Amino acid sequence: MILSAVLAAFGILLAPAAVTSGDDAELLRLVGQKVERSADGYRIVSIAGEGPPVVGIVERVGPRLALVTVSGQRLWLAGPLATPRIAGPGYKVWVVGDITGGILHARRLGILRPPPRLNVSGAKGPAPRRRSGGPRRWRQSRPWSPPS
Repeated sequence: MILSAVLAAFGILLAPAAVTSGDDAELLRLVGQKVERSADGYRIVSIAGEGPPVVGIVERVGPRLALVTVSGQRLWLAGPLATPRIAGPGYKVWVVGDITGGILHARRLGILRPPPRLNVSGAKGPAPRRRSGGPRRWRQSRPWSPPS
């Protein structure tokens, strides 16, 4: 209930439903946007007053980026926001833009969830901590002397 009150204070409108921990982080990224909760998740009603966005997972297909929606539709991303530096493969994003012939021309883009991290063994989760041989020391290549 506290999370619902905090989100409501920032303008996120929640329907009465239990907030699951998986959605909490995504909802916090939607502060100021209109969102409706349901028993099976949430729905973004409007982003910055421009209407509902397209939500999906970014994937790379060759040199291009595509957005795969929940329904499985693949939309090619186009425009200056469609770069891997903004939202690379694996990111769950919302995109506001015009769809023309299977191409989504992004005007606004926001990250809902980063991709799951893979550790050294390929399993999901944080990478194991590297054991160091003690504190790292700065090594000088030659003795220091004051400038002349």
